[in-house]
Amino acid sequence: MGRQVYENLKVLDVTNNYAGPMAGAMLADYGAEVWHVEKPVLGDDNRYFPPIIDGISINYCTSNRGKKSVVLDLKDPRGAEAFRKLAAQADVLLESYRPGVMKKLGLDYETLKEINPRLLIGDYTGAWYPTYYYVGVNWASEQFDPARYFDWATPEYKNTGYADLLDIYMTGLYYTLVTKAEVDKANGAVGQRTEAGMSDEQNYWYCIEGGAEWAKKITCGVVPVTGSIYVEQYEGDAAQFTRAVAQALRDTDGLMIFDIVHIINRGWWSELAAGIAEGSN
Repeated sequence: MGRQVYENLKVLDVTNNYAGPMAGAMLADYGAEVWHVEKPVLGDDNRYFPPIIDGISINYCTSNRGKKSVVLDLKDPRGAEAFRKLAAQADVLLESYRPGVMKKLGLDYETLKEINPRLLIGDYTGAWYPTYYYVGVNWASEQFDPARYFDWATPEYKNTGYADLLDIYMTGLYYTLVTKAEVDKANGAVGQRTEAGMSDEQNYWYCIEGGAEWAKKITCGVVPVTGSIYVEQYEGDAAQFTRAVAQALRDTDGLMIFDIVHIINRGWWSELAAGIAEGSN
C-alpha cells in the first residue's frame, strides 16, 4: 500500500479495458476515492480478460482494486443525470471513450466544467503524432494545421484537434533512442516499436528529443505537456535510462515514470535521481 498522498481526492473513472482502469487503481492505491462507472449487464470489458479463476478475471481485479463500482447506463437520461451529480463532486475525471462520444452523451468538457469548474480534464497518447492518425486520434491544438506537413491530412483535419479542451496532457515518449543525434547514428536500428500507430520509419519524432519537440509544437502552448518514460525499454542500460529522464524533463513540462514498479525491481533509484537532477538544471 502506498502513502496516502491522494487522500480526499475524488476520482470519477469512466474508463474501460485496461490502461484507464489501471490509472484509477494507482490513484486508489495512494488514497484517492475512485468511483468506477460500468455499463449495465456486462460491465467493464476487462471482466472477461484472462486469466479467469472461479469465474473472476484476475486482470479486472488488478486494474480495479480499491475502487467503488457504480453501474450507470449513460445513454439513459437518468444515468447521465446521475453521472453529472457524481461529476459535481469529483476532482478528476478519467474517461477512455472514442473522440466525440462524451459529447453525444451530453457529458462533454464544456458541460462538465460548467457543473464543476474544479474538474480537471486530461488525456494521454503516444508522442508519435505524424503516424498517430492510424488510430484515429488528433491530440493537436486546432491552431496546428497538419495539412502543411503531411499528405494524409486534409485541410479540415485540424478541426478535430482537441488539445485546447484539456487541462492536463501526458505524452508517451516510448523510445529507446534519446536524442536526434542518436537517430542520425542509428544506421537503421529503430529500437522497440510495439505501440499502436508506430511505424518503422527512421525519423526524429521517434526519439525522446524529437517526440517532445513535436508534442510541444502541435499543442501550441495551449496545455502543459508531461513526458512519460517507459522504463522497460532501457533494460540492461541504466545510463541510457538516466539520459532519457533528463531529456524528457528538459524538453517537456513534467515527468511521468511508467511505471514505478520497474524502478523498484531494478533498483534504479539513484539513476532516476541523477536524471531528474540533470534534467532540472
